[in-house]
Amino acid sequence: AARPQIIQLPSNASRRRDRCPCEPAMASASRGSTFCLSDAVPHAEASALEHSLVQLSFSVVRLLPHDAIPSPAPAANHDIFYVLPEFKGEEWKYLISKEDAGYIIGLPYLHYVLDKGMLKVVDKRQRSVVERLGMVGKRAIYSAVLLGEQFTTTGIKRAQELFEVQQYCEWMGASVSHNYTSSVTILIAQYSGGDKFGLALKSGIPIVQPEWVLSCWYEGARQRTPTYNWEPMPIFENCVIAMGDATDQEMKEVRSQVPLRRGRISSSVTADCTHFISNSRTGDRYRAALEVDVDHIVKLDWFFDSVEKNRRMREADYSWIPGVLQRCTLFFASENPEELVEMHKLAERAGARVCRDPQESTHVILGEKANASTEVATAERPVVGPDWIKECLERGTQVSHDAFVRSGDEGHEEEGQGEEVDMAEPEEEAAGTESKKVLSGLAFFLVGYGPAEVEHIGTILERHGGQLL
Repeated sequence: AARPQIIQLPSNASRRRDRCPCEPAMASASRGSTFCLSDAVPHAEASALEHSLVQLSFSVVRLLPHDAIPSPAPAANHDIFYVLPEFKGEEWKYLISKEDAGYIIGLPYLHYVLDKGMLKVVDKRQRSVVERLGMVGKRAIYSAVLLGEQFTTTGIKRAQELFEVQQYCEWMGASVSHNYTSSVTILIAQYSGGDKFGLALKSGIPIVQPEWVLSCWYEGARQRTPTYNWEPMPIFENCVIAMGDATDQEMKEVRSQVPLRRGRISSSVTADCTHFISNSRTGDRYRAALEVDVDHIVKLDWFFDSVEKNRRMREADYSWIPGVLQRCTLFFASENPEELVEMHKLAERAGARVCRDPQESTHVILGEKANASTEVATAERPVVGPDWIKECLERGTQVSHDAFVRSGDEGHEEEGQGEEVDMAEPEEEAAGTESKKVLSGLAFFLVGYGPAEVEHIGTILERHGGQLL
């Protein structure tokens, strides 16, 4: 192997980001890998690393001066690994912002892989360098503190906190899965309860809070798993609950459990209440709930089932007021998220179920700005506007939909002015639908929405190729 090449970057390197400082080294090596050592690595340590890497037939480049920002342009079949002593500073910010900038390795991780012999070539069938380093699908690894672990998360509502926790896990060599699978080794939870929490308890894997991950990162070593006093899931967040007919023990249970789960108890039945729970449909408080039009008048079982299953159960399944559309399954078509949320609230009040496939529905509800030419036109279901649901609620019964029928292209009359819709053939239509998935590759984390709203927004994201975390 040739001696490591020392490259002095021009003084204006930080401004000339279209030039690759590794080009001279790569010119003589069409295949293989190059390790670019930051000038921030101490000289003696860098020399030892260069010697070890050269012995393994890798090209090594020193980036000088320290404040110069490299701009990589890897050759074909040639991987570049930038070695930084810290994941901060101008070099780090620039490299991580460029998706084509190759891979970034922390100094602790490079020492680890060299000590473990992970870069040695055993035979010609040896895996690629990226695979040997465990960096398939990853841009950066700083250390091996959590190497080999696979995490999944639950209950972390703040999107920024969730992103940071997942990022630190990957930088410490771990993998993060959105779903709970048999390969998950550690669960990161903010609260107790939920499906993932129950599965983790059943399988006996460690359950930690987000702070544990941050401690491992800042201490640079794996920390002892503490014993937690878990806080219950906030399943009644934004709920104001008033009670009707109930025993003394049931009242005591409700009054103790609702505040623990971020809900609020109301001593009187007012318009501010979101829920009225009772064992019967009798009494002055029940009639008051009807008069002030409380959103959800439900059986007491709704509360106890929600606590038992650690999630807010669907109120329509426990309602004391029979839903006028309880036998209907609705599919919503609208490009307006706010309109979708409002339509879902109407359906919930009417006791109707909501589906994600128009073929599974009994009725299609078409919004004002819907584009339903591909989904609705083939559904062969009654297509009506949201006013039909409102009329059913006002009359207290399911009314005929004939006066509310809408066509799939009605929402676009202003643009098309009655132009004839050119229906594509099935194959062309499928291709056109695929091209409209404008959210493909994007993942979304929702904060501050209720279960019903999450389900509806998830439908929109899925329809356009997005993913709901």
